[in-house]
Amino acid sequence: MTEKNKKRNRDDHPNLRCLISNIILILKFKTIKIRKRLQVGVGTGDNPELLRAMRVHANFSEYVPITLLLILSVELL
Repeated sequence: MTEKNKKRNRDDHPNLRCLISNIILILKFKTIKIRKRLQVGVGTGDNPELLRAMRVHANFSEYVPITLLLILSVELL
């Protein structure tokens, strides 16, 4: 791998981190907005819309770190 390719690969990571950070913030604020609208402080209040928003946020938070580790391991090969 040439020095130019190494630099390009390193430069891609801040963009990926920025994208992931923005997505997690959007999901978080969307969940908060639904919570405020439904006036539910803790739990789901048996509301399917809030449950879905919470699960989307949680699934993203759970799967992104493992995916990033897999991407890193592929790059290190």
